[in-house]
Amino acid sequence: MQQPPNRFTLRLLTGAHSRIILGLVALLLTALLMYGSAPRSVQAAGQGFTQTQTYSSNFSTKSLPIDGTTQITLTKIPFIAHSKGKVEVTAIFSLVIFNPANRVTSCEGCHTGTLNCSLTLDGAPITSLNDVYYSYNIVSQEYAMTTTSAVIAGSHTIALLCVGLLNPNYTNLVMQATGRGMSAIVLF
Repeated sequence: MQQPPNRFTLRLLTGAHSRIILGLVALLLTALLMYGSAPRSVQAAGQGFTQTQTYSSNFSTKSLPIDGTTQITLTKIPFIAHSKGKVEVTAIFSLVIFNPANRVTSCEGCHTGTLNCSLTLDGAPITSLNDVYYSYNIVSQEYAMTTTSAVIAGSHTIALLCVGLLNPNYTNLVMQATGRGMSAIVLF
């Protein structure tokens, strides 16, 4: 003969009690999931970072080469990582294209030129930025570049390099970049 359901079990699964039980179960599962996924330290290749170094640099206004090939270093940050880790770098700068002989006349919709910049780690690009310009003598354009890269123990250098390329019809123009700042956070 089949036993009737336990009155206690039946009462828990009906009415307001079932919502409380389901809420508690959901809370318990959420806590377990959060505990299992919560970082206990910043990880890199299975190793927690124990040291942090921060660096910053800036640069004054610099004219860029306009040949499309000769990148110049706008700013750089040398640093030492004492063990394997990562570097997080952000560079912010502005660029303006203008005619030094005539700052009144402007052109909108003209294919004026291009900008090519890269952040490098020890001379190797780790991220890049390319933009096309269709005006001059208007306003400056603001840029931000950010990336993260693994590093090994040793001395390193992060650098911001840029070059311009002007349309042959506009070789009388000047491309100038002005630094807003570059920062690097090294974790190892």
